[in-house]
Amino acid sequence: NSGRALLPGDGMSTLPGAWHVAAAWEQVRGPVIVPLLRASVLLCLAMSAMLFAEKVYMAVVVLVYQLSIGAACGLSWPSDRIVVQVLDDSTDPVIKELVQVECRRWARKGVNIKYEIRDNRRGYKAGALKEGMKHGYVKDCDLVAIFDADFQPEPDFLWRAVPFLVHNPDIALVQACWKFVNADECLMTRMQEMSLDYHFKVEQEVGKK
Repeated sequence: NSGRALLPGDGMSTLPGAWHVAAAWEQVRGPVIVPLLRASVLLCLAMSAMLFAEKVYMAVVVLVYQLSIGAACGLSWPSDRIVVQVLDDSTDPVIKELVQVECRRWARKGVNIKYEIRDNRRGYKAGALKEGMKHGYVKDCDLVAIFDADFQPEPDFLWRAVPFLVHNPDIALVQACWKFVNADECLMTRMQEMSLDYHFKVEQEVGKK
């Protein structure tokens, strides 16, 4: 029997190299590749969860400001004697744009609504209100009604609150009671309402002294 030497390019010459690659893959796959794949999957899941949370947050924010702006624009009062001023103190440009679009939507309906922002957040809510009062169109207003971002005043709020100021010259401020739109949703919200009502009652009574 004559022997046969393996020459370059011979198909059998690749077998030893392929065997070494397969062996190296087996050694690397378990301790390196599998953990990397698991980490990649976890990272994708984390990013998906963050994206979902952001979408939920944006949906809640949109719902809140739409309800609040809509309630303020729906106040029952002569349209030529009311100005709805939206003081946007947020830092998110996306939210700013959405709020501004909502204000434009009400403006197209004939509501005298003004969208105002500022270049800093000094003083937070009080600072935003102080800045808002500097605008020229505010100087023609006799009374100011202040609502927080998540407040939804009832349409007749001004008709019930303004007479206290008009008929009592010694009174400069009327503070209305808070009501919660979902207080009867479950036992927890009911308990929260009772707790907050008690807190405000004590706080206001102490403030009178």
